[in-house]
Amino acid sequence: MKYIYMIVSTVMLLSACSKLENVDDTLSFEEQIQDLLLQHQINFGTIIDYDVKANHVFVIY
Repeated sequence: MKYIYMIVSTVMLLSACSKLENVDDTLSFEEQIQDLLLQHQINFGTIIDYDVKANHVFVIY
């Protein structure tokens, strides 16, 4: 029984210390929309809502 606890605790320790993907490099979907609006020189204040329908994204700003 002691052996099982040692194995479980070791696995938990190793999984807690493992490095995850760097999430900071990816943009959120809303940030991607903002970047596209800025690239196409569209002036907007804030994005109120966006909906994805089929292959289109409708943005209300």
